[in-house]
Amino acid sequence: MPNLIEDRLTSLLAEWIDANRPEDFPSTMPVHVANRDELRSRPCVVLNTTESKPVPALPHTARVKLDVHLFSQADDTTAADHALWAGMLVAMLQGKAAIHGTIYKDVGTA
Repeated sequence: MPNLIEDRLTSLLAEWIDANRPEDFPSTMPVHVANRDELRSRPCVVLNTTESKPVPALPHTARVKLDVHLFSQADDTTAADHALWAGMLVAMLQGKAAIHGTIYKDVGTA
């Protein structure tokens, strides 16, 4: 069950990040889920889940560690742009209420 939870949550989060990009976040930057066979051009965002642990008291529930990676290349992305984009990702992911409102209502429909 945890793998299904991980897959569903990362897919929904990738869709949410893509749909809720800040104005200055590149619209062409792809958002990927790590365990998929996708060609990754840089810059890109990659979501990876590890250390999934079922929660015994809550059926179909797990605690999932989420790693968010921002990959870029020094020859086409400045350090300032990379830092700006990383800060935007952090700010987006801190908006838990917006994420909960969108993602958690969809998890049960999978």
